Amino acid sequence: MLHALLAPSPTINYNFVVAVYAFFAALCVLLFALQFVTTSVEGFYVVVAPFVPCLVWSIFVRNRWLRERKEADADVAEKTQESKKDQ
Repeated sequence: MLHALLAPSPTINYNFVVAVYAFFAALCVLLFALQFVTTSVEGFYVVVAPFVPCLVWSIFVRNRWLRERKEADADVAEKTQESKKDQ
């Protein structure tokens, strides 16, 4: 089950996913810090708080996605080298 949760989809750009989650996680931290300065934003950080664990998840998936892409690129390069040797 855990394997399925961390398996990257080949059609998704996880660099973009991590960037979006990082933006909203940073917004969460900013809103959390601002609630100690002013009362007008008290509790607003709760709205974007789910992005923090999503960021952690997407970083794990992105690392796996990058590793799989690197392995696939290495396989393609190896096959290309082999086909050049055969000619």
